[in-house]
Amino acid sequence: MKKIYRGLAAYLCVITIIGLSGCFYKKKTDSESFRAAAEAKGYEIQDVTDRFDPEVGVSKCYYVRIPEENFELAFYAVETQKQAKAMCDQNKKKFENFAGGATGETTGSGNNVKYSLTAEGRYMVNSSIGNTFIYADVPEEKAEDVKAVLNELGY
Repeated sequence: MKKIYRGLAAYLCVITIIGLSGCFYKKKTDSESFRAAAEAKGYEIQDVTDRFDPEVGVSKCYYVRIPEENFELAFYAVETQKQAKAMCDQNKKKFENFAGGATGETTGSGNNVKYSLTAEGRYMVNSSIGNTFIYADVPEEKAEDVKAVLNELGY
């Protein structure tokens, strides 16, 4: 009888580990899905990929900028996950410097990490999955719109 319980316990452990590993891995989106989600919110998208030198490694960048609202929202696809992480870390430092050293919230694991900070009337977020990430620096009153885009895309 003990063998049955041990076997059942081992089986349940394996199933639980497999199930949890799916929580750590997210499927990244593509630039066209970002374009569709942002346009559905009424934003005008610009493809600014050609503004980056080839050495930078940005394969796609869609950008929303509304200067009169001080609004920036962008989707980046880069060569590697390591490169996406480095760019997000750089943006995190930029956010924290702007906020006078305040820190935000980091969530995620595996191939996805999300950092968000609300400070000084701004909502700032970097959310990466694999070699893609979404960057936002918007007025706090636009935070819900940006969160809706991120949620729709799984970021």
